[in-house]
Parts: sequence; C-alpha cells; structure tokens
Amino acid sequence: MAFEMSSIITLIGVVSLTAISVFVHYHVCRALSRTRGEHPKGHRLIGVILVFLFAHLFEVNLFAVAYFGFAQLDGFGQITNAVTYWDYVYFSGSVYTTLGIGDLTPIGSLRTFATVESLVGLTLITWSASYAYFEMSISWRDDARSASPKSD
Repeated sequence: MAFEMSSIITLIGVVSLTAISVFVHYHVCRALSRTRGEHPKGHRLIGVILVFLFAHLFEVNLFAVAYFGFAQLDGFGQITNAVTYWDYVYFSGSVYTTLGIGDLTPIGSLRTFATVESLVGLTLITWSASYAYFEMSISWRDDARSASPKSD
C-alpha cells in the first residue's frame, strides 16, 4: 500500500510541477509580447533573453525544491551525494538542461521527477528559443525595411 500511495503522490507532484512550469513560461511569453514595440530593438532582444534565463532559473529551482522536499520523506528516494539545497539545484539544472553530468543520481520515485523534468526543460528551452528567434526575425525584418530605399 505504501508503494501505491507514493506512486500516486509522485504522479500528482510531477503533473503539478509540469503545469506550474508551463503556466509560468506561458505568462512570461505573454508579458513579453505585451511589451513589444516599447523598447529599442537591441535592448528588447537582450531583455527577452534575460527574462527567459530568469524564468528557467525559477523553473529549475521549482524542481529543486521538490527534489529536496521529497528526499526528506520516507519512501520517495534520494539524490545520491546530495547534501545541501544547492546540490539539489545543481542536480535540477543538470536534468532540466538535459546535460546529465551524472555525479548525482536519483533513486526511487525521484527518478520519475528527473525524467519528467528533462522533458519539461527540453520543451521550455525550445519554446524560449523559438520565441527569441521570432523576436529576432521581427527585428531583422524591421531593419531590412528601414534600410531599403524609399520610393516617392
């Protein structure tokens, strides 16, 4: 019975973390879209990248809190060699970016968190890259229009 309950709690946890991460990322994109045209083009692109970096750091920390919290509970597993909270942040960042260094390893239900986090990270990083490319293409199109000779 304990195994079944921990599996259900793990499922609820990973679905919740995924939903929160997607929700945060969606609203970051929406907020960035609303500010289009309010800043010089070069500054806007730098701002977009910085905002996405902070959003990703937030999402990494969201998973790190979950790893840290669940590792304190019986029956959910551990992250081998993780001692401090910053070890969990490091592990989460490694998983989120799909870097997977391997010096820290999930055991038990935390393996499920790591699997889902890598999918979430890959998806959200790709979403950020797509959005940044979209912003850059708008900037390049506007630059090309302003550089072309005007006909009277």
